[in-house]
Amino acid sequence: MIRDTLLVIDDSELDLAILNEIFKHHFRVVCEMDARRGLTALKHDKARICAVLLDICLGRRGAGFAVLHQFQVNQETSDL
Repeated sequence: MIRDTLLVIDDSELDLAILNEIFKHHFRVVCEMDARRGLTALKHDKARICAVLLDICLGRRGAGFAVLHQFQVNQETSDL
């Protein structure tokens, strides 16, 4: 399967719209507004995802680091 998907996780609708507009001509873009949905999307579409664009200030200051840590310790997503 071709890795052609960019997963964008950001809690700002404006940021998601802007990033989708920037990248939609180069990638299949999947946008999620919270960490839980982002993790679910990553697990569901792992074979197609080539990169994750993650808001480090997700939800509250520094919460994106917690999401990144979850990506790293989860066996299903640690190899990305």
